[in-house]
Order: sequence, then structure tokens, then C-alpha cells
Amino acid sequence: MLVLYLALRNWRTALVSFAAIPLSLLSAALILDHFGFSLNTLSLGGLAIALGEVVDDAVVGVENIHRRLRENRGLAQPRPVYEVMLRATLEVRKAVIFATFSVVIVFLPILRLTGVAGRLFGPLALAYMFAILSSLAVALTVTPALAMLLLGHRSLDPADPPLVARAKRGYSRLLGSVHRRTGPVLALVGVIVVAGLASVPLLRTSFLPRFNENDLIVHFLTAPGTSLATTMRIGERAVAIMQRMPEVAHVVMHAGRAHLSNGNALTNKAEIDVGLSAKGNADSADAERRILESVRGAPGVRWWANTFLTERIHETLSGVTAPVVVTILGRHLSALNEDARRVADALRQVPGAAGVRVQAPPGTPELSMVLDRGALTRYGFTPAEVLKAIQTCYSGSTVGRVYTAGASVPIVVVLSPALRADPAAIAEVPLVNREGTVVLLGALARIRERSGQSLILHRGAQRVQLVTANVSGSAGQFVARARRRLAHLSLASGDYLRIGGTAAASGQARLQLALDFGLALAAILGLLVIALHDGRTVALLAVNLPFALVGGVAAIWIAGLPVSLGAAVGFVTVFGITLRNAIMLLSHYRSLVTEDGLPWSWETARLGAMNRLTPILMTASVTALGLLPLAIGAHLPGQEIEGPMAIVILGGLFSSTALTLLVLPTLALRFARFQAAEPWNDATAQSAAS
Repeated sequence: MLVLYLALRNWRTALVSFAAIPLSLLSAALILDHFGFSLNTLSLGGLAIALGEVVDDAVVGVENIHRRLRENRGLAQPRPVYEVMLRATLEVRKAVIFATFSVVIVFLPILRLTGVAGRLFGPLALAYMFAILSSLAVALTVTPALAMLLLGHRSLDPADPPLVARAKRGYSRLLGSVHRRTGPVLALVGVIVVAGLASVPLLRTSFLPRFNENDLIVHFLTAPGTSLATTMRIGERAVAIMQRMPEVAHVVMHAGRAHLSNGNALTNKAEIDVGLSAKGNADSADAERRILESVRGAPGVRWWANTFLTERIHETLSGVTAPVVVTILGRHLSALNEDARRVADALRQVPGAAGVRVQAPPGTPELSMVLDRGALTRYGFTPAEVLKAIQTCYSGSTVGRVYTAGASVPIVVVLSPALRADPAAIAEVPLVNREGTVVLLGALARIRERSGQSLILHRGAQRVQLVTANVSGSAGQFVARARRRLAHLSLASGDYLRIGGTAAASGQARLQLALDFGLALAAILGLLVIALHDGRTVALLAVNLPFALVGGVAAIWIAGLPVSLGAAVGFVTVFGITLRNAIMLLSHYRSLVTEDGLPWSWETARLGAMNRLTPILMTASVTALGLLPLAIGAHLPGQEIEGPMAIVILGGLFSSTALTLLVLPTLALRFARFQAAEPWNDATAQSAAS
């Protein structure tokens, strides 16, 4: 409201413009509620992003009405107020409609995102689209009516507000300087755009940013076959170290698995839940680094850590808690194991690899018991009897129950823990046949220790092996390097591999977003060619779009952020805002020539830019104010997705606003062609009104 008042310096005009914000946002909220969507951080983020464009529809109309009324009051024979307001509204109506629907089309690719990305950004895109469509309806109905009530018969100051007047004087001098030095300015802009585009491949990429949660899950993995007791000793030592750290509030370790658990955790893997203290929460990434540095050191033990939500997203996308998953498919288990070993060795050589492991590794010690059919016949045993005895030794058999005080307690026969832990003891277990003869189990079966596999994985009725890797640094760059290294790896005949996980999902989502955005942009430009009948103007709109990219890329470099999916959505948003501003400016040029009868010259180009200065700056200012809290709090829990998006939009707003106001008028003067049409008259007004 303050920005609107300072820019317009008329409380009535500011109030008419401001009324569009609550009306549009409340309408969008009602539409979201009607379709079953909730107001959450992402849908509210969509409303925050739309804030500037919501007010822009009203500002464009009100500012044009205000300007036309002031001009009309200065005429020797003023026209009727209703006619002036109608003309002012119709002047911008077509441009506002085209600009709004163009932005809606730009956002359609976000709705096509699938999986986790679609669930995260779908509500944001819908809230944004509903808000700007609502603002269009408000701008075409409520805004002119309020303007008629509050401005129609009031005296208006013919001069611009002081703040706007100073801004226009400075802008006029700057625009003149650019016009006089067109060649060097365009060359400099070209260099900046090319440099920005060239730096994009160097940016770090990630599917989602690091979540600033208060809890970490620290994992460690030892050699296959490590006993549970040894795993517990390693974990207890790590827990003792963590409990002494000021970054840690509490620690809980999980090792092994419960009797009725649906997990398949092996005895050589454990995880430690770490709750961070206030000091740890101040910089969770540094706390994670210090925790891992403090527990590492034991030979043969691999350590890695993730936040809880990050692990759940990894698990949702690939079934395992790692960002990079290489799936090897084949028929023969031994060949799969060998291929998995070679893939794991190759991944460990890729820079940024951390915690590379085979999900179902061979080499687990196991006890093999092969029944001797001849001995069974000779001593009078059936295979089922012997197998039942082996099961009793290790798993136990219930032979009765004791009922006491209303409770039922089973009586279980099982070998003692010491004998179960001794591989040689099983051979000494006595069995009794039907004649009462006692025979040792070792006489009925060949018992030996060997290396086996405790877990065999399947996907789609086919055997697979999984090699997972955690990543330190850019996951996208890691996947690209891993693809190049694995492309030269020879696998067993009939085996093949696929790379998946959140890192691969990130690349697929960005590629899908880029392709859909390209199609949407082509559709928009095609529609504008049909509507405007002017290919030059549409070409100028397309040339203006890279202006938005430069500021967003610069903002990412300055903030040191990776290009996450939220940042990609930010680029889409900035493209929409830039397209809208360019459409409004070029449409105003057309209006000045075709309706006001001005010749297409530098003076007309300067006048049109000066007229559009206030709405463009107000849109940028209001959008920036709406996004500033998200950008400042990008490091806070809950804003990890929208924070980078807001930073990209703010950077893109800066570059696109500056270059649209300074460079586009010069480009339009050189390449656009506008022709005068019949001037506005009473017949035209009556036709438009009807």
C-alpha cells in the first residue's frame, strides 16, 4: 500500500489499485478450497509470487485511467468522463488479457511435473494461476467501477507525484544515453547474456535442496557377516562420542531387526538417530560434517548421513535411502554380484562419491547343511524330521504352555545362545530315531561353513543388484561423471544397468520442464503472431526473454545455491513476468501509434517507455516485497524449496526490469513497425461500449 501511494501520490488511486490484492487472493483461495486444495507453505508461496502481477493488472488500468483523466482535464474542450475512462480501459484491456493468459500458459508445464516434483509444485502453480486469473477478472470489472466512483468526478493533480517525477527525469536521461550509444550498449548486453548462458552448465544441480531439519540419520556399514555384537560395539563408541558434542542433543541407535519387523536390516549395518541441539540447528550442514568427522576412523567402516525428510524422498523415488541408485539387471546371481562389485569400484573413483555400497552384497558367512540321503535311510530318519530338529535348534519350537495368573507363557525348546553362536556345535546335536537310537546330526548331514548371500533382490520378477551412492557436492554433475565412467564398463553377457534415484529424477524433471516450457513458449508466440499480425513485435518479445535469465543465474552464483527444481520453477516465473512486461510495453507503443496517431519515432518510443515506467516499477517493487521474506529466510526450516525460488525471481526481476526499460525501447525503435489507424471518435466509443 505504501509503494502504491508513493508512486501514485493519490490515496483514491492507490486504494483502487490495492483493492485488487485482497479480492484476487481471496478469490484464488476460494477456488483452491473448492477443488480440495489446502493452504500450505507451497500454495501460499504461489500467492506470494503472484502478488506483483495481481496488483499489476489493476495498476495498469488505474494508472492509464488516471493519466487519461489528467490529460482530458487539460484540454480546451474536455470529453465526457465516462468516454475517457472507457477509452483508457479499452486501451489496455487486450494487452492485459494476452499478458495474463500468456503467463498462465507459461505455468502449465509445472502442472505436468509428475511424482514428488508434481506433488510439491502443483499447488504452487495452481495458486499462482488462480490468483492472476482472478486479478484479470477484478481488473476488468471491479477496478473500472471503483475508478468511476472514486476518480470520475474528482479533481486530479496534473503533475506527476514527486517520487515519480524524479524517477522519470532520471530515467529519461538514462534512456537518452542508451539511445545515443546504442551499439556499445547492445554489445555489452549481448556479452552479459552470452556469459550468463555459458555459465549455466557450471552451476551445481540437485533435485531438492538440503532440508534444514533438527534431526539427522547417521548410517554406518561394515563388512558382510559382521556380528551384531561387533556392530553394537562400533555404534556404542560412536554414540558416546556424539553425546559429548555440543551440537548434539540426544542420540538413539538402531541395529539388527525385531522378530516381527518387516525390514531386512543386516547385522553389519546400523543407523543412529541424532537430535541436534540449538547450536547444531544454527548450522545443520556444519554440524553434520563435524559429527561424521568425529566418528570416522575405524578401518572398513563406511559412514554417511541424511536428514529424515531427505531419506524419505529418496526412498519414495527409488526404494532406497540414497540419491544415486544404479540398478543392474540380469539372470545369473554370480554375474550380477561381479558386475555390482565393478560398478561400485567405478563409482568410488568418481569425485564426490560418499558411502558407495552394494545393497545385497555376497560374502556373508553362512552354515551349509546338506542332508545325506544314504545316512538318513540307514539310520531311519526322514528329511522332515531332521529339518525340524535344525529349526528347533536355531528358531525354537513351542512344546507347551504355562498358564498362571491369567497369562499364557509358551515353553520353547532351543539351543543355548553359546551353542547357537558356535558353528561346530550343531554337528553334536543328538537326534533319536523311532527305535530309540541316538545319532548325532553330523552323521546325517554334511555341515560346513561357506560364503553366501543373505539377500536376493528382484524387480519385475527379474534378479537385480543395487549399487547406491551418497553424494557430496552437485548430484547432477556426479551423475553425469558416473554415466561417462560406467559407459566404458563391460558387464556380463545379458546384464544391463540403469541409473536412478533422486539425482536422475532431478535431471528428468528439469528436462521435462524445459521441453514443456519450450512448447508453451512456442504456443504463446504463435498465438501472439495470430493476434497481433506482427512477427517483428513477437520476435522482440522472444529476444527480451533471455534478459530474465541473466539476473537469475547471477543470483544463484552470488547466493552459492545449486540449481534445484525450486530454482527452475523460479526461472519459469521470471520468464512469465518478463513476457508480461514486454507485452504491455509493446502494446502501449502500438496504442500510441494506432489510436493516438503519433508517428513511430524516438520521441514516441521514449514517451511510451515513460508512461510504462510507473506500472513496471510498481510491479517489480510489490513482487520483490512479497518475495523478500522468503529470500531472506531461505536457510530457515520449511523454506528450503521456496527460498531459492524467491532468490532466482528477485535476481531475474532486477535484470529483466532494467533491460526491459533500457534496451527494449531501443530495439523496438529499430525493428518494430507500427502503423496509424483511424483516430478515436464518438462512433468508435459507442461501438466499443456496445
